Amino acid sequence: MNYKKSIYIVDPSLRWVLTSKSIDEIFLKINTDKYTEKYKANKYSLSLIFIKSFMRVLYYYIVQIFLSKEYMHKSKTSSIIVTSGRGGYEARNVYKKFQLDDSNSYAINGVNLFEYLKFCKISIGRVFSSFFNSISDFIYILDSNIPGNVKSIVLQNGPENISVYTYLKIFFEDVYKKYPDSVIYSCGATFSSYAATSFGLKTINIYHGLIEQIDLSTYPPYDEIYVYSEYEKRYLEKVGVKSDIYVYPFEKIEHYTDSIIIFPPTTIQGGVESKSLRDIISLFESNKYKVFIKKHPLNISWSIDTWRKKLSINNDNIHEVSNELDGSDVIKDISPKFVIGWTSTSLCEALNMGVIPITMSNYNKEYNDQTDVYPIYRKSLLWPSNCSVINKIICKSGQGLYDNVLSGLVSK
Repeated sequence: MNYKKSIYIVDPSLRWVLTSKSIDEIFLKINTDKYTEKYKANKYSLSLIFIKSFMRVLYYYIVQIFLSKEYMHKSKTSSIIVTSGRGGYEARNVYKKFQLDDSNSYAINGVNLFEYLKFCKISIGRVFSSFFNSISDFIYILDSNIPGNVKSIVLQNGPENISVYTYLKIFFEDVYKKYPDSVIYSCGATFSSYAATSFGLKTINIYHGLIEQIDLSTYPPYDEIYVYSEYEKRYLEKVGVKSDIYVYPFEKIEHYTDSIIIFPPTTIQGGVESKSLRDIISLFESNKYKVFIKKHPLNISWSIDTWRKKLSINNDNIHEVSNELDGSDVIKDISPKFVIGWTSTSLCEALNMGVIPITMSNYNKEYNDQTDVYPIYRKSLLWPSNCSVINKIICKSGQGLYDNVLSGLVSK
């Protein structure tokens, strides 16, 4: 792993201007501060961006007047969960992992600005003040020494980012004034995290999956971060993250059942992978293993019935697992000998819990993302590459070979 540190140092209060997946990718590829691609916006372009931004700000102001307001009425609010809108599992997992009390917590869809606006009582004066502060941050970044292609993206995203951040600042200012000791749990809601941390609100980044490489120039200054592995924790420390970083605790499996759990991706493209999954299911079925499948929690994921049809599975031995449970809960309840996935976080969770993970995606195939941090392909058995090893573990009586293979994966 290349522990690349940031070339461009951007003040945390200004990083919101750089919010963009494309900008993240550019910064990760830059290896020198002499990167000199130039870009200078003309006055006409800047004026057009500011006008568009202002029109969006006015639009949101008018819309929020007619919104059904749900002011924060709770006398004490200890936590606000800001999700990335990928499904209710994010908030549900935060409530469970941190044992939060629903009576003094709020959950907000962080990608829907109207979710914030319904909580705020906004005057036009506050809007103008926040808007001009956002414009000031925006101009400062444009005048800095960041690469020209980054500035081009900043300008392109300007109207949306400026207008949204204008209202996020107002929302979190209200939270700070009313509940200064509240904790913000950010579930991938990076943009909101910038606004929360700007007021000194304790902000915790809750990863619901394995992390990707980051650049500090576009990473919020979280107070705490929770990850799935020591490998990810070391990576964040090496690249200069100053937050307190914790690894989720996992309970080891002590007594195994002859079963497997399959954690499929949202969908599968192509007949080759479908055949490969059918083959591994057949292998375990022929050895009297019970087969469980858990649907991916994203709301766009295929249903289990769809999986059955795609894979031509009609066997009663295939059991569906409740989607109300997260990966570690399912592994704990079933206590399988193997967990099967592609690049699923459950493969990391399985190894942490003492279960052998098997990945269906071979190294250097399309699932091999160069920005991944956790080395799934070294920490899992590969299918079909390690088919003979898997077959030996299944067929060989006793726990010795299983334990040896598991220890080998842990130590890699």
